[in-house]
Amino acid sequence: MEDIKKEIIEKEVIEKKIIKEERIEKEVVRVENLSFTYGNEPVFENINFSISAGDFAAIIGSNGSGKSTLVKLLLGLLKPSGGSINILGERTGKFKRWHEISYIPQNATALVSNFPATVEEITKTNLYSQVGFMRLPKKKHLEKVNHALKLVGMEEYAKRLVSDLSGGQQQRVMIARALAGQPKVMILDEPTTGIDRKSSESLYQLLSQLNCKNDLTVIMVTHDVAKVSNYANRIFCLEEGSIVELGSKQVEDELMHRHKHPDKTIEKTVEEDTESGENKNGNI
Repeated sequence: MEDIKKEIIEKEVIEKKIIKEERIEKEVVRVENLSFTYGNEPVFENINFSISAGDFAAIIGSNGSGKSTLVKLLLGLLKPSGGSINILGERTGKFKRWHEISYIPQNATALVSNFPATVEEITKTNLYSQVGFMRLPKKKHLEKVNHALKLVGMEEYAKRLVSDLSGGQQQRVMIARALAGQPKVMILDEPTTGIDRKSSESLYQLLSQLNCKNDLTVIMVTHDVAKVSNYANRIFCLEEGSIVELGSKQVEDELMHRHKHPDKTIEKTVEEDTESGENKNGNI
């Protein structure tokens, strides 16, 4: 009898281990006991969370809560003061497959809005590392560009100057540029900043489609809880140095609170977090 119990316990332990390994294998981001200090001010203290392949994850928080600092840590642009960050199963310090991670910074369209280049040319810029310096793109590279533009509904605008497009269209071009590199994960920092309500809704629908139909994991920093809650399957709230995943009831409570206290909610026009003192308009 004791042998049977022992065998059952051992089997359960093995099954739990397999489930845990499978779960970890599917994770694209794993943050453990992460701490970060800017100067003498702690920004995060021992925060833990994970994001799995196929998630549409939103990170919300008030201005100055550290959202953009967290993004920089995920991208390896800043080093943690403590703890660890794993991206696609590897520590950020050793991670080399950055081409599998695309990043669209806040106000990304400002980088191209007055640039004298076509939609196609802007989209191709993400393939320079594959094409080679001062070399012409091959057929396979142009196919990637055309496919990316088709995914975002901008193939008909390929020869148009980016400066002639609306803010919403320019944002789609930036997404196409990121998609041309065929990433597994797309990180966006306030992608709806500076575009109208209709374009914003269209952008959410596009990201949702890419997430569902193209197996793209989406991680979005946003202040727009009402909009993103219709599309994200996971919402993390970053406040006072800690991060909490919100359940559906908590999201409803948050929306109700913002409706009753609009002046005390997360900013309507989000400015960049300034705690790191760095420019976020870099790209990967």
